[in-house]
Amino acid sequence: MANSTLPAAGGAPIALGAIAGALIGFFAGETTIGFLVGLTAGVALAILIWLRSR
Repeated sequence: MANSTLPAAGGAPIALGAIAGALIGFFAGETTIGFLVGLTAGVALAILIWLRSR
């Protein structure tokens, strides 16, 4: 088999960002905004992981 590498997983930052954002938003009184900011940060981190593993 040729030099095969396993792809890096990017789903965990998305899920953790969404949950953390929702929790922080809950305590700040803006659950939806916190969720969206956390989700955006998680997606950005997942994209960075994907680009680095290419």
